[in-house]
Amino acid sequence: MSFLERLIGLTLSRTTESHDSLQLFFDGNVRMNIDNPWTLEPPGADLTGRSCVGVEDSLEDVVLRFEGNVSFRVDLRSESYRGPEAMTLSIPGQPLVVWN
Repeated sequence: MSFLERLIGLTLSRTTESHDSLQLFFDGNVRMNIDNPWTLEPPGADLTGRSCVGVEDSLEDVVLRFEGNVSFRVDLRSESYRGPEAMTLSIPGQPLVVWN
């Protein structure tokens, strides 16, 4: 099981953006910090209150799929890194997961 699969069924409660990073806050104090470029389909969709219904994880990107046919994609290609890590996933009681 991928660590990302633990997001399936969780509802996104809020997002915050600061400088070049984005934080996604899910139920149960689960948090993702994203430092790499990301896109939202459809552009401008509001993720707040939507449940994650699927995940895809490859060497080039991570895609989170949400209710209402909304997808959130993080670019993992090496040229997209702005720092030492692309993103992190924090789940209470579990080790911090880092994409670097």
